[in-house]
Amino acid sequence: CRVNQQVTVGHTERGQPVIGDRVSIGAGAVVVGPVTVGDDASIGANATVVRDVPPGAVMLAPAAVPR
Repeated sequence: CRVNQQVTVGHTERGQPVIGDRVSIGAGAVVVGPVTVGDDASIGANATVVRDVPPGAVMLAPAAVPR
């Protein structure tokens, strides 16, 4: 995985994230709760991820949606 500066990966009372292999997380991104980030996915800078990310997906800010 490649995690840039000021990234938050946090848990909630419902669970914590599971980060796959070869994932790239951009600066300032937030990944919280019981979500799974699939292998080879990319999360853009300042994106907020609160839902599962499919393998190979590119998620862009602000509310991370697949592109």
